[in-house]
Amino acid sequence: MSREKTDVILKQVVKHFLVEKEVTSTLVIDFLFHGLKSLEEKGNKERTIHRISKQVMNLVIDDLESLENKLKCLDDETNAKEIPAATIVSVEKDMFVLVDDAMLLIEEAVPINRLEVGDVGERNEKLLTDVARRALEVFVLDHIFYNKIEVAYKEAIALKRQEELIRQEANSNNKRRTKKSTKTT
Repeated sequence: MSREKTDVILKQVVKHFLVEKEVTSTLVIDFLFHGLKSLEEKGNKERTIHRISKQVMNLVIDDLESLENKLKCLDDETNAKEIPAATIVSVEKDMFVLVDDAMLLIEEAVPINRLEVGDVGERNEKLLTDVARRALEVFVLDHIFYNKIEVAYKEAIALKRQEELIRQEANSNNKRRTKKSTKTT
């Protein structure tokens, strides 16, 4: 119940983030692409995020200037140290898999401010990749929760209601039979 094929999720991501017949920013496309690559490689190599984020920086340098200004404002507001984000989803054999109980993961999906020490450009690259990975993880968590867990819950509730109706029907039939048998005697 905590697994979903990557093809299904990626089709939903495309439908959600890329609007048909409209121009989509290259930043959004690169954001999603490198977030997915980060997810795929996170289980094997933690340091590949840095390499991928450098590629993102080279591809979207113009778009990152505005993000850099926003991050400078954020740096001025808080001087917190980096808090590593817990992984929500892993990719195994063409499947997205939740790494823990869905309810615990939903509680952990609350955004956390993360700041790193280092070069501003390097920080922006890593932050962009982390945000992209986190966005995809939350999207996968939402998809799995809504399409699998919530649907299963609703089916279980409907089944219990059906069973209750069957019991009520059986009880009313038994009462009718007992009334008929008492009248005939």
